[in-house]
Amino acid sequence: MSKKHWLIVLALVAMLALALAACGGKAEEAPATEAPKEEMATEAPKEEATEEATEEAAAEVTCEDEWGCIEIAPDEPIQIGVMQVLSGGAANYGEAGLGGVKVAQSERPEVLGHKVDLVVEDSQCNAEGGQIAAQKLTSNDKIVGIIGANCSSACTPAAQIVTDANMFMISNSCTAPALTAPDTHKLGFLRTVYNDAYQGAVVAEFVYNILGLKKMATIHDGTPYPQQLQEVACQRFTELGGECVAQEAINPDDTDMRPVLTRIAEKQPEVLFFPLYPEAGGHVARQAKEVEGFENVVLVGADGLKVEKFLEAAGDAAIGMWFTGPEVPQNEEYAKKYVEVNGSEPPAPFGEQAYDAYNIILDAIEKVAIKKADGGLLIPRKALLDALYATKDYQGLTGTLSANEYGDFTSPETTKIVIYQAEKVDGKLDFVPKYVYFNGEFTEVK
Repeated sequence: MSKKHWLIVLALVAMLALALAACGGKAEEAPATEAPKEEMATEAPKEEATEEATEEAAAEVTCEDEWGCIEIAPDEPIQIGVMQVLSGGAANYGEAGLGGVKVAQSERPEVLGHKVDLVVEDSQCNAEGGQIAAQKLTSNDKIVGIIGANCSSACTPAAQIVTDANMFMISNSCTAPALTAPDTHKLGFLRTVYNDAYQGAVVAEFVYNILGLKKMATIHDGTPYPQQLQEVACQRFTELGGECVAQEAINPDDTDMRPVLTRIAEKQPEVLFFPLYPEAGGHVARQAKEVEGFENVVLVGADGLKVEKFLEAAGDAAIGMWFTGPEVPQNEEYAKKYVEVNGSEPPAPFGEQAYDAYNIILDAIEKVAIKKADGGLLIPRKALLDALYATKDYQGLTGTLSANEYGDFTSPETTKIVIYQAEKVDGKLDFVPKYVYFNGEFTEVK
């Protein structure tokens, strides 16, 4: 074959190779058109992997809170402790407080898909009762927090116990100043009721500026609420220019008040302030009418006596007496629901403060609870307490509530104190509002 023919053959071979290469390229592209089929084939395994990942994620949810977490199973309720005085002379307060919590629970029975259960203990309005109730509730590691107690004598030991257990309590009626004072406050204690550092000053202002009296005597029973309240009143009364001529103490269970009243009468006071509890207060009011020198002495009590039990104990001796107490905006819906839920009207104040405490706790739970894929919850204890202290401008039944660093949700700038007088209305003794104190001024109730 000539050289020219060889060149022609080589050219033909080259062209054939190029054609085969081109065909081979198209053959490789064909599988690409089958890609959707491949994706469809892998959908089921992908879904299984997602379910496994979800289960893994649920298993991997852990508590990182420094105080630990309350673990709530998918079908388990959230438990809130309620520590109120349910026996003895001050039981009206506990009945009203528990009643307020039940109203709140009837309106909001669940949070984050979990039923709310109440675990109730009697704090008995004394140190021993508060200690025992707090120990019972803190020993239950499923309890999120506590509403109560009522009496400062019970709240004082309970605050330490609750704090040591990395829990909290929101009191609806413990008013003693030391409970939220910077040097004595316990981290686990908060309250939706006012501070007696405020109420005591209002008593002094009323006696000195409205009644125009300059000589005051006091009686307390040595427990935190009466003792600290009369101390504040005497301090402010003295600052205004008045004189505290006597500050006498009795025992909480004393029944014969004549000896102490006789000693006080010798000091010739114009007013007697006795912020006691109903039974002891009833004895003082009745027996003051029998002691020489008390004929013209004005009698003044505080919120501890503003209950039906005191009027029953004092009888007509209460007529004309003055009392301080909380101002709660009239809420017809709450009043109606209270009767529907509890079967009777509130026998004492501070149920509304318990109602607000319940809802503040549930709001905090909603903010910090960690939801698990199986429907369970982890509620971090320290984060929950931090959320309570971070509460600002909460619009409650009792007004606008904002927690400060020492656990007070109220302040003089947002709290009104009402001055009541005991009178017979339609033949029955009742507390009739006469003045409202707010921002340094008394306004007469028309």
